[in-house]
Amino acid sequence: EIAVVFNLLSEMQGLKVQIDVVTCNTVISASAEGRHWQWALQMMDDMRWHSIEPDLITYSTLITVLSRAEQWRLAIEFFLTMQAEGLGANLIVFNTAMDACERAGQWTSAVDLLSRMSRSSLESDVITVSLAA
Repeated sequence: EIAVVFNLLSEMQGLKVQIDVVTCNTVISASAEGRHWQWALQMMDDMRWHSIEPDLITYSTLITVLSRAEQWRLAIEFFLTMQAEGLGANLIVFNTAMDACERAGQWTSAVDLLSRMSRSSLESDVITVSLAA
């Protein structure tokens, strides 16, 4: 249960255990299991509060959580934030963001992502093509 994960994180902080990006990524990933996407957003806020910089894995995991929760707008928002912070998206992140759009029937946004992917010199794969079809 995600509440147990957050309680453990709180206990770690109380014991002055150093929390790092790997720990935070694990918490974000755990929030996907029960569709607790709000907890994942809280973890992102906590990371910033504690000056822990999100990495590509953080954003990829968060976008996956948001896609599964059918929160396509937030998924795209974090995708764009990731790029604005200079973290280049890989094929998996593009596909996950496109999946969020596809689940919500947002074809225009999915096509925009496909165009962005093309401009970034990434080659599509079978998953990309199936999402764009």
